[in-house]
Amino acid sequence: MSITLLRTLVAIAERGSFQAAADQVCVSPAAVSQQMRTLEDLVQAELFDRSRRTPQLTRQGLSIIPKARDILHAYDEMIGSLRPGGELVGDLTIGAVSSSISNLVPRSIKELMQVYPAVHIKVVPDQSHELLLQIDRGDLDAAIMSEPDRLRSHLKWQPIARETMMLICARDVAGDDVVSLLRDRPYIRMSRQAWVSELADDLLQELKLDIRDAMELDTLESVSRMVAHDLGVAIIPLPCLPDESTAGLRFLPVGNPPRDRVMGILSRQDSPKFKLIDRLWEAAMTAASE
Repeated sequence: MSITLLRTLVAIAERGSFQAAADQVCVSPAAVSQQMRTLEDLVQAELFDRSRRTPQLTRQGLSIIPKARDILHAYDEMIGSLRPGGELVGDLTIGAVSSSISNLVPRSIKELMQVYPAVHIKVVPDQSHELLLQIDRGDLDAAIMSEPDRLRSHLKWQPIARETMMLICARDVAGDDVVSLLRDRPYIRMSRQAWVSELADDLLQELKLDIRDAMELDTLESVSRMVAHDLGVAIIPLPCLPDESTAGLRFLPVGNPPRDRVMGILSRQDSPKFKLIDRLWEAAMTAASE
């Protein structure tokens, strides 16, 4: 039995359709369908219910997915161990929140590629709640993101740094009184879907202020740039690795006690690329501590 067939089978289970699996394993949907018929012939079992428009795994098909993952995991580990110096090759797809793209992500990837130059890396920017879904589906190998409120048993969390929520205002804005700044100036918020927005809202509720909502944006970088142009104030995390988007800002403490978001790497416990993910985490820890 070919490893390719098992890899395609697992891709279908994780992505939910032949079409999506085809994109992951880089073949046509027709080739995926033919591979699965070949696999069914080999195991002498019906692995898919093709009576539906989108073929679905049968109970028999679902039952072999965990064993298929184990085989792939063992195979990838064996191939890696046979290479000179344990060199790893292949693809690594990393999700990342936008605030990490300009500094934490490139510095971490640079160190990873110095150790494993044959690895091809793809970076997918998105918000943490979307990255969680993509990790769960198997679309991503790992994600640099905010810590989820709840972590399911099949997921692995590796913390990198704590980022304290702070009030930001333009550098030339006078005054350090957080309450006055929030009360008197327009408020610029992150998208309400973003987890970091919930932390900011908790702080606003604690202060019991009627704020003037002026703008809602999808990324922390966009919020920072609007505030730097003195269009209002905002509450965002103090980045563990500042970049040019924070250069025109002042950061003021807010909240008693303060709130933190924890940045880290999320992956699946059964990921066959755990060595690469662990090395990425080590690189991110090093970058965040500098």
